[in-house]
Amino acid sequence: MSENFRTAIDRINFILVAAVMCISYACANEAITVSDAWIKQGHANAGTLAGYMTISNNSGKEVVLREISGDHFEKIEIHRIEMQGDLMKMIPLDGLMIPAGESVHLQPGIIHLMMIGPVNLPQRGGTVDVVLHFDNGSRVNSSMILKNHENSPEHHH
Repeated sequence: MSENFRTAIDRINFILVAAVMCISYACANEAITVSDAWIKQGHANAGTLAGYMTISNNSGKEVVLREISGDHFEKIEIHRIEMQGDLMKMIPLDGLMIPAGESVHLQPGIIHLMMIGPVNLPQRGGTVDVVLHFDNGSRVNSSMILKNHENSPEHHH
């Protein structure tokens, strides 16, 4: 083989490896997706709001949502609603498992995000950015739309 031919083959190999790495990175970032993300907008002085979304795990391995962060809240927790006798209790969760190839729906009356200490929220129809942190090290950015509480399913905190 000539030196020029060998150099050309090396360049092609490098390009192919780089392309595979880029595709793998893009696929890994799309393994977890968020859709239908919204916040039930409360009254002007509400200290907590509830957030909902669908989290889909398109990978072959389960992942656990460990943390949610966002600049517009002091703290965001994952809560599950549970009946204990005649009382409805909100139970904070340390994590939320998203099984491989499945979706988990955070919805009123079941599992939701407890969004504590809202700060500088936009008006109804505006969006708030949050970051979901998973146990595998991945992070997913999501924009959550603020919906008027009269137009969303009834849910009180």
